[in-house]
Amino acid sequence: MLLMPFFFRPLGVKKLMLLGMAAWGGRYVLFALGASSGVAATTFIGILLHGICCDFFFAVMVLFAALFRDQPTGASAPGSAPADREAAAAF
Repeated sequence: MLLMPFFFRPLGVKKLMLLGMAAWGGRYVLFALGASSGVAATTFIGILLHGICCDFFFAVMVLFAALFRDQPTGASAPGSAPADREAAAAF
């Protein structure tokens, strides 16, 4: 969470979300490698990537919703972001 402000302005919203999704994929690859080879370090690094996954995807999505919605509904944007995410995941 502390790194996100440093990456937000130079990369932008879309690249930060892509970075979060890539970290999520890398996390699962590390879990698969750790499970098959029995190396605990890959599992530990996968756990450490969880913060990057959540911050760079979900927190950026909430910020995006709050920044780019119109003013009358802007206050409810962070609350509707999880519902928007679940609706997108349903497809």
